[in-house]
Amino acid sequence: MQFDAKTSEYFLELLRSALHDKPACAKPQDVSWNDLFEYAKSQSLSTMALVAIQRSGFDIGSELAKEWGIFNAQNLVKFYNQEHECEVLCKALSDAGILNMPLKGSIIRELYPAPEMREMCDLDILVKPEDIDRSHGVMLSNGYIYIEENTTSHNRDYQKLPYLNVEIHTYLVPKENRLFPYYEHFWDNTALEANSFACRMDWDDCYIFMMAHAYKHFSKYGTGIRSVLDVYLMRSKLKDVLHREHICAALKTQEILEFAKRFENLADCWFDGEKTEISEELQFYHSRVLEGGTYGENNILKAKAMQYIVEGKSLRYAKRRVAISKVFPSYSNMKLKYPCLKYVPFLLPLFWVIRWFSNLIENPKKVSAFFKKLKHLSLTGYKEEGR
Repeated sequence: MQFDAKTSEYFLELLRSALHDKPACAKPQDVSWNDLFEYAKSQSLSTMALVAIQRSGFDIGSELAKEWGIFNAQNLVKFYNQEHECEVLCKALSDAGILNMPLKGSIIRELYPAPEMREMCDLDILVKPEDIDRSHGVMLSNGYIYIEENTTSHNRDYQKLPYLNVEIHTYLVPKENRLFPYYEHFWDNTALEANSFACRMDWDDCYIFMMAHAYKHFSKYGTGIRSVLDVYLMRSKLKDVLHREHICAALKTQEILEFAKRFENLADCWFDGEKTEISEELQFYHSRVLEGGTYGENNILKAKAMQYIVEGKSLRYAKRRVAISKVFPSYSNMKLKYPCLKYVPFLLPLFWVIRWFSNLIENPKKVSAFFKKLKHLSLTGYKEEGR
């Protein structure tokens, strides 16, 4: 849906109400319940918002109440299916002698006021890379269809209609991700119970990984409110369990400590009791998360620029780097367009020139449109010259 600041701000009020079990403030007159419903769905937090509405005694109209209630019932059916299936699959993998570990939402759910408030699209389960083929057999024998076109460098996608999507991960992050070296040998650094095949991350590792996962999404297509809420609940519910010094050292090693601090501060501003004024430093993070849905937005140009923005670079610098990458694509990308480069890599500069003339002759309007969009690209809450 179209980003609307008043709608998203009041949506945060509903989430605070559900979190702290207290009535929400009255809805502003210029915010509609229908827009709130659409926004709640886009953030995968409609169940939590409906709880706040019902506890606060708000009248949202019989028609919308029915529609929202039906949508909520569907989410509950999905929730119970996911909970049951996670147990079934972990047992099946364990019976096959395969180490397995549920990830992300399956674990974070237990920290929410009620686990069904934490909606999930997929079940995520980690196995060792050498066990992926045996895991594939387990998934097929349990009635799942393999979605081969969704396979990536670190997971396989399976589906069982109508509610179940499962990703079997061999690594916690994609191999091409810059954080991969930190997670490549995750299993070797994880303490496991003797003779136990069904494993679980300790809370420190869970927090570190969740922050890395949030960074991965935020620095590309963006991420939604739910990822900030996850961070808040882990920090507030596990404050006596998490080892801050260890966590900070791990985040610093991955070069995402500054990102993590801002994300944590944003979580506190949004959810720690009453609404808190957003500082200038957090304004960019605040706007970017509220603008995107659960999995961010689909502006590829913005996503390319974000890779530099999250490193603290200015927007002008990011635009320049995006322009350079467009004019001088990497060797790996050029090989896809010109396969012969695999045998003559030293001719890369020549093929850059060939590509320039080809695009200028065949797609002059497309080239012009790209650079015009790049010139006028803006990021809400972010200064042209940087922070």
